Amino acid sequence: MHEKNHELRVPEEEIMEVLFDITINKETKQRIKMGEILDRLGQDMAKTQLTNIVRRKLEPLGYVDYTPYDGILLTSKGYQEARRIARNHRLAEAMLYQIFDVPFSELHEQACHLEHGISDRLAELIFQKLKEKRTPFGDVIPMGEAEDLSCDDQRLIDIPSGTKVILTRINSHTTETARELESYQIHGVDTKLVVKGKSKEGIIVELNHKEHMIPIQISKILCVKSEE
Repeated sequence: MHEKNHELRVPEEEIMEVLFDITINKETKQRIKMGEILDRLGQDMAKTQLTNIVRRKLEPLGYVDYTPYDGILLTSKGYQEARRIARNHRLAEAMLYQIFDVPFSELHEQACHLEHGISDRLAELIFQKLKEKRTPFGDVIPMGEAEDLSCDDQRLIDIPSGTKVILTRINSHTTETARELESYQIHGVDTKLVVKGKSKEGIIVELNHKEHMIPIQISKILCVKSEE
């Protein structure tokens, strides 16, 4: 049974989680640019720190194939390790939200404290207790081997005015992003929105009979589907 890998520290596991999430959502096996990773990490890491971790830790361990300027690919070994790390983080987020009512904006940070001590056995027990098998950010928890973990829903920024939509995924787990979403009364996926219009500043949406301006950058990380 696979238990925790003590080779990686918290920042390194954060990078592996991001690599896993980007990998499962790419249509082909394309290299992942450093900028894509930094966008997901938010303000938590500088490019020089990211490059150092990739070159001095993840690549020597055989987790990634890194080519300067071209980007990164997870190896088969790296994919399995990243999948395990992502599983633990997603389990922690779902458990904290469903069972302990932890506020949406605190989930990512609190889950980071918990995920590193979750064994395979404990993961199975937590998964069985959950009513919803995905996180409040819309991520499927990868417990089996055959789940469809990708997301092909549209981004909010691409939705025409007048469309009623349901939020299905939030492609950023940072505390800063969650706090900003809470300021628009968004506390996780399954939130219903009506796109009212667009401007250079952002997307105007109606939520609970109130209009909010969601900035362009935030609207790019929100995945939605039409409300049928």
